[in-house]
Amino acid sequence: MNKQGTLLIFASDMPGGFGGVDLYYSKRATLTEAWSKPVNMGKTVNTEGDEMFPSISADSILFFASTGHPGLGGLDVFQIGLKGETVQGVPLNLGAPINSSVDDFGLIRSDNGKMGFFTSNRRGNDDIYSFVGEKKVMVEKPVFALEGLVLNKETNAPIKEATVTLTEPNTGPVSVKTDINGAFKFKLAEKSDYVLTGEKAGFMKATDYVTTNGLTKSEVLKKNLYMSEIIIGKAIKIENIFYDFDKYNIRPDAAIELDKLVTVLKENPSIWIELGSHTDSRGNDLYNLKLSQNRANSAVEYIISRGIARERITAKGYGETMLVNKCSNGVKCTEEEHQMNRRTEFKIVKQ
Repeated sequence: MNKQGTLLIFASDMPGGFGGVDLYYSKRATLTEAWSKPVNMGKTVNTEGDEMFPSISADSILFFASTGHPGLGGLDVFQIGLKGETVQGVPLNLGAPINSSVDDFGLIRSDNGKMGFFTSNRRGNDDIYSFVGEKKVMVEKPVFALEGLVLNKETNAPIKEATVTLTEPNTGPVSVKTDINGAFKFKLAEKSDYVLTGEKAGFMKATDYVTTNGLTKSEVLKKNLYMSEIIIGKAIKIENIFYDFDKYNIRPDAAIELDKLVTVLKENPSIWIELGSHTDSRGNDLYNLKLSQNRANSAVEYIISRGIARERITAKGYGETMLVNKCSNGVKCTEEEHQMNRRTEFKIVKQ
């Protein structure tokens, strides 16, 4: 409540909010009037996370705790100016030492702005701490966080208890486990580049990249990781593997795609694969079988040249024996239909 007793800001998980718990306000013109119907404070303050523990200082600054705005971890305390019930500017993270890597919340400040109290579980329990400081608690330094989900690439289902690792060259790796919804969260430093990886038994490792370089305002970055389930014998198409007509040498555009498979093999050193090449039905059956074998051999030799052990990968040419549509010998088909059969695939044969 404000000093005049005419504005009340409170937290609620009532229907219609933006996240789990949102901040709402109610007004009254005099101390004897009834409070007005609650109004959500909007997306400037409220997020998809939780906003809680509001307090209004004598100089009309709203302090509140949030899990949704970029923070140092858990609940962090933020401040934003008020003009009546209207917020001014954007929420500012109070930073350390008020905020820590755990939950910090419930900040109140004296009328003269020179001291106050807040709650924190930085020592394992919710304890009350005091602080002394200037009238303005802080000047914002940008704070960054990363949130995302680990999902099954084929079904889009969340993958719980996957290990997600964030690596920065100077500080090293930090790892967390995903929750039941496949969610993970990290805090990020300014002007830093990160490698993000996801791992779980039975799935192929996923890798992506995150950077805060060039960012000047606090922000929660979003990044999902998609992991393919390891299914022995399941064919996985390698996109954009093309050969010149009647040739089997590796073109530069095909090399780009094969390099992606090299990365998969390096990231998943326990899997062995068969690389298969397929042709359409046009031409002599025996010739197509030989051509597809030569193409598969070329692709395998390229992969081996990039540092993959020869015993982990075999080549198999299938010719036109495994068509994916009706376009067999003598059947009239479009070029697009024939192209569907001219494909390169790999399947995991051992883990």
